[in-house]
Amino acid sequence: GQVFESFILLEMDGELVLLDQHAAHERLRFEKLKSGGAAALSQVLLAPVIIKLSHIEHSLVNENKSFFEEFGYSLENFGNSDIIIRQAPVFTEKDDVEAVFLELVQNLSKNSQNMDIETLDNAYNIMACRSAVKANHRLEEPEIKRLVDDILKLPNINTCPHGRPIMFGMTKGYIEKQLAAAREFSRMENKLLPQDIDYTAIKGLRIEAQQKLQTMRPRSLGAAGRISGVSPADITVLMIYLEQTERENREK
Repeated sequence: GQVFESFILLEMDGELVLLDQHAAHERLRFEKLKSGGAAALSQVLLAPVIIKLSHIEHSLVNENKSFFEEFGYSLENFGNSDIIIRQAPVFTEKDDVEAVFLELVQNLSKNSQNMDIETLDNAYNIMACRSAVKANHRLEEPEIKRLVDDILKLPNINTCPHGRPIMFGMTKGYIEKQLAAAREFSRMENKLLPQDIDYTAIKGLRIEAQQKLQTMRPRSLGAAGRISGVSPADITVLMIYLEQTERENREK
């Protein structure tokens, strides 16, 4: 199933796996673009898009027209430094045609003197990221199944083109450990603090925390942790102090 309209839950090899739907779809788009090129995946725009460029950008586009055609664009000069786009990559949403094209122009301007594989990969990255399904987007069951099936077919790839992990797995043991830690945290958060406690005498507390706690006199550890200037490390010191005090009192 899908959670937070951003992740897909799976059970694989004894683990609970969270699959990042945007990272997964972005990787699939990237691999498809890189392996087959985008020219065959071009769409005719019902309403051509006119884009205003600087004179430098206009010259750059005309000098590298084949570069844009390879990615599925059909474009012409349209007076002064404007161009008109009549076809765009099929992955590109109508409202994104101009933004994606300008991002490609910027990428090309940085690497125009060195048209290597990295330059092409950067262009594929741009198109894949822009066109991939986003987080906070509800997927239907057939879409989820197709996305999972397709991503699992990729050999030894577990990151999006930018390096973000596609999947994160948690073993049963890890989940049980985290649940136990959460229960312990909940128990300690509700633990009452003696109202006669002298915080300035507790070794390990930072001076700022001592002053804040001494002034505000929180009723519980949870309340202490919500005081500005009291860090998680200070709360740990308090927990250790309380446990030591309770143990000493039992031994008397």
